Amino acid sequence: MTRRHLLYLFGFLLLLVVAPVAYQIDRTAQSLPPQEGQFTVPGLQNPVEVELDQYGIPTIRASHREDAYQALGYLHARDRLFQMDLLRRKMAGRLAEILGEKAVASDRQQRLYGFDRVARAAVEQLPPSEQAVLLAYTAGVNTAIQQARELPPEFRFLRVRPEPWTPADSLMVGASMFQMLSDSESEERMLTVMQTCLKPDLIDFLTPDGDDYSANLVGGTASRRPPKPLPVQSLLRVLQAHQPAANAPAARVVADDTALGSNSWAIAGSKTADGRAIIANDMHLPLTVPIIWYRAKLQYGERLLAGLSLPGLPLIVAGGNGHVAWGYTNLNADVEDLILLQINPQNPNQYRTPQGWEDFSIHRESLTVRDAAPVPLERRETRWGPVLDRPLLGRPVAVRWTALDPAAINLDLLEMDGVTSVNTAIQVMKRFGAPPQNVVLADQDGHIAWTLTGKIPDRRGMDGSISVDWAHPDHGWSGYARPERLPHVVDPTAGYLVTANQRQIGSDFPLVVGHNFAHAYRAYRIGQRLAEKPVLDEQAMLDIQLDTRSEFYEFYRNLALEVLREAAAERVPEASRWMEALRAW
Repeated sequence: MTRRHLLYLFGFLLLLVVAPVAYQIDRTAQSLPPQEGQFTVPGLQNPVEVELDQYGIPTIRASHREDAYQALGYLHARDRLFQMDLLRRKMAGRLAEILGEKAVASDRQQRLYGFDRVARAAVEQLPPSEQAVLLAYTAGVNTAIQQARELPPEFRFLRVRPEPWTPADSLMVGASMFQMLSDSESEERMLTVMQTCLKPDLIDFLTPDGDDYSANLVGGTASRRPPKPLPVQSLLRVLQAHQPAANAPAARVVADDTALGSNSWAIAGSKTADGRAIIANDMHLPLTVPIIWYRAKLQYGERLLAGLSLPGLPLIVAGGNGHVAWGYTNLNADVEDLILLQINPQNPNQYRTPQGWEDFSIHRESLTVRDAAPVPLERRETRWGPVLDRPLLGRPVAVRWTALDPAAINLDLLEMDGVTSVNTAIQVMKRFGAPPQNVVLADQDGHIAWTLTGKIPDRRGMDGSISVDWAHPDHGWSGYARPERLPHVVDPTAGYLVTANQRQIGSDFPLVVGHNFAHAYRAYRIGQRLAEKPVLDEQAMLDIQLDTRSEFYEFYRNLALEVLREAAAERVPEASRWMEALRAW
C-alpha cells in the first residue's frame, strides 16, 4: 500500500470519528438559545417583548400579568427545561423511569409522600386569579417544548422526551422547596428517642433553643428551652452504663450533611446618606449546576417585578417591585409531626383514632424502572397523612406536614406586584402558602420590617417537638394560626433588622413556631457590623457579606493551641506546624 493510500485511509477513518462528534456539537449548539438582543415570545395572543442583557438576564415587557408569566414560562423552559423536568420527576417519584434502578429508593420515598396528588388538589383550591397565572405559565412552557429546534443534550443522552408541562408540575417544583427547607423528620425522631432514653436534665442540656448570642425580636427575652449547665452526674451515669468492651472497635463518627443557612438584613433610611432603605439577602442553598435561581424582570401595565425566580414556578420569589423589596432566610419552623400509631391486634389493617379503630386506605402501584422490571409499592394512608416506611420506637408512624396539605399551598406572593409599603407587604407575606420563612422588607420611604410567611400549625395538647399518639383526643392540629396571629416588627429603634436562621421569637409569644434554630452568632456578628457605623451603603453591605471573623470558634482554637503547646513541649511531631496553621486561621 502506497503512502498516498495510507493517507486516504487515515483521512477516511478520521472523518468517521469527527463527523459524529461534529454532528452532536451542531445539535447541542442548536439547542442553545440566544443570549443577547430582543425577540417576541411566540404563541401569545398579545405581543410580549423580551430583551436580554449582556448576561442573558431577560426583561419581559407585556400588557397583562398573565402574558408576562406566559413569557416567563417560555424562557424558563427555553433555558432550564431539563432542570425543571428532573425536579418534577424527583418530586413525583419518577426518576427511575429515566435513570434506572439507582433511583428506585428515592422514588419509593417520594411516592409515599404523594406530592403529585397534593399538587393536583392544590391547583383546584387556588383562587381563579392564581389559576389563570398557572395556566398561562404552563402554556409558555409547552410552547417552548413544542417549538424547540433541538432539545437540551441531556434529553438526547437519556433518549427521552419531556412530557407536556401541567399546572400541578409547577406546584411540585414549589413543593421541592418545602421538602428542602421544612423537613424535620430526623430531628423529631432524635428528640423522641432522647425523651425515652435520657434524664430530663441531660435532654435540657443537649437541646437548647437559644445561646448567649440570641436576641429576640418579639415575645420577650426568654426562650422555651434556655441553655442549661452540664448535668455531670446524669452524663456520668449514661457513660458508665454504656461503656464499650475493652476490645471493641472504636465507633466511627459520621458527619451530617452541611446545614443550610442564609443571611438577610435590612437597614432603614435613618442609616443611609439619602434616606433609602436597603436589603441584603444571601440565600445559602445547595450549589448546583445549573444554579437554583433564575434572574428576571417583568413589566406589565404599571407593575414591575425584578429578582429571582425558580424555574418551574411562576413567581418572583425574592426581589422588588420598585416600591418594596423583600428577602428571606429559613425560619427553621416545625411544621411536620410524626404520629405514633396503634395497630388493632385483631386486624393489622386498622389503626386507632379518637373515634375508635379505622381502616387504613391502602393503595397498590408500581414504579417503572428503566431497563428493569417494575417495582411493586404499597402505600398506606391515615386520616392524618401517609404511613412512613420506617417505624419509630418499634411503632409505625404517619406524618402530618404542611407540605402535604393542599390548603397550606398558594401563590399569594403574586400580589407583591401591587404593594407600595412594608405595611401592605406584611399582609401579603403572612398569607403566602410557602415553606415558613423569615421575611425582611424595605420600602421606598425608608421603612423596614420583619415578619413570617408560611402556614404555622395550631397544635393542641403538644408542642410538636416529639412524636405522640393522636388517638388521644387532646392531641392534634386545630388548623393553622391565622395571619393576624403571626408576629411582625416595623422600624425598630436600632435602624436595622437581621435574620440568619436564629431564634427570633421569645417564650412569651403565644405561638410555638419551632424548637431547633441555628446558632445566633452569625446574626450577632452582622448586627455588630451594622451598629459600628451610623451611615451605611451598598459597599458596606458587601463587606459584611464577605466578613470571615467568627469569635464563636476562638474558644476552640485557644483550647486546641493549649493542647498543642503541651504536645510541642513533649516534641510531638507536627505539633508546631499545626499551631502555626491555627494561629493563621
